[in-house]
Amino acid sequence: MMGTINHLIRREGDLQLAMIEGTQVVAWCGIRFIPQVQVGTSGSAHAPGAPECDRCRDVVDTWREWIRVKDEKNRLVREMSALQKLQRTRLKEWREEREAIPAAVPQFT
Repeated sequence: MMGTINHLIRREGDLQLAMIEGTQVVAWCGIRFIPQVQVGTSGSAHAPGAPECDRCRDVVDTWREWIRVKDEKNRLVREMSALQKLQRTRLKEWREEREAIPAAVPQFT
């Protein structure tokens, strides 16, 4: 079991189906292979004690970071929209207050 490496698969459903049908799957690192169940692993495609593919791990970690940053960006966009709406409301109120003041105060010319 010297050359065995545990790869990370894009979709878990693909892995299970491929194990049943004997079809290829694509790992995050781009390698295509037919997963094989190791004896004594309770039906897992991962070989116990085998190292995890560094490229797969790097791609998955980068993908997770991208999702985190995207979610943060979306949160900030929503917050900015709420602040813009509040700013428009306040400007409208201030404009109405400013327009109401000259009508109440007599003008001296």
